[in-house]
Amino acid sequence: YRLRLIIIKRVSQLLYEIREPANETNMVQALAMNLLLGTSKLADANYITVFTKDEVQVFDSEATKLNIEGDTVMKGWRCPQTKLWRVPLTQKMSNMNTETGLLSKEATEIILNKRECKPNEFANSVYELPNQEQVEAWYHAAAGYRTKSTWLVAIAAGFFAIWPLLTAKAVRKHFPESKEVQEHQEVQVAEANLAKLRRKHNDVYIQVRETAGIIYSDQTGRFPVVSQEGHKYIMVLVEIDGNYIAMEPMKSRERMSYNQSLRCNNG
Repeated sequence: YRLRLIIIKRVSQLLYEIREPANETNMVQALAMNLLLGTSKLADANYITVFTKDEVQVFDSEATKLNIEGDTVMKGWRCPQTKLWRVPLTQKMSNMNTETGLLSKEATEIILNKRECKPNEFANSVYELPNQEQVEAWYHAAAGYRTKSTWLVAIAAGFFAIWPLLTAKAVRKHFPESKEVQEHQEVQVAEANLAKLRRKHNDVYIQVRETAGIIYSDQTGRFPVVSQEGHKYIMVLVEIDGNYIAMEPMKSRERMSYNQSLRCNNG
């Protein structure tokens, strides 16, 4: 599973005379042609929002009195931590942590006998799991078997804020060391090693050639000024195989002086 973050490009002000923070709207890059108006901000600013199949109306609760006739079909509450509205799945609820699902059978029995479940898609409640250890194991599988450190960082950043019973303290205590975790860690290590191998390095090119054993030499003309040791010429020597260039001073262009310069260079 991949968690995709929605990046808010900027926050703009609505052209309505309404209270903060209801007058703020978020402009999302992925929804360039539309603006996001949160009903939670309207509620925070003490406004009443009414939705129908054809329209939506917003009333100021400080200046409007609504008369509602008839019984309530469904009623919920707003969580102070997540700022989300929760609606129980049972008509009469005495414990919101246990009575949140309308199931005629145990959730485990339904999962093991999917053929009896019509339709095939159904919702399970994490509160029906027997202990916190199984809750963390189920959440860990749903999150894609992430490593412990990666999961804790994501929880601290608030990416799992709406997952009930999932806290960093519970993960540290009940983190499941399963086979899938080991396989996921091995895949991560393999991908990291492959990335290192694919990293660009300085290329070195080598060409194999047979040695020719060729040396070229030449002597310059006489210099107008004689050196302190009596040298008047310079012998230049080039060794082809090693691309080596050497120079030795010469007192004269006689053979004896030439041989002496060669011996000095080889020594």
